[in-house]
Amino acid sequence: MKLSRQHFEFIADDIAPLLEKPTSIEVIADKLEDTNPNFNRETFTQRALKNWEAVNIPAEHIATLDGLIEQIKDTPRQGLAASIMQKKAEAAQ
Repeated sequence: MKLSRQHFEFIADDIAPLLEKPTSIEVIADKLEDTNPNFNRETFTQRALKNWEAVNIPAEHIATLDGLIEQIKDTPRQGLAASIMQKKAEAAQ
């Protein structure tokens, strides 16, 4: 069976929000990849997740999570070894 973009959009817009958990979107995307060589997994999963979040997560929680993600992206990270050495140095003081 060859599904079209209209089918993918319907699934992302109307079916994905009904799923119990968002990880199921990836499972569906795995199946849809076999139905059409032009299937754009990234576009589908982003659209489906956006619709799932709109129905299943309160908007204020999404805004808070988006803010936390931006903070983490902007925070420089040390490697594991450097982090351990810093903690040992702090403990020794």
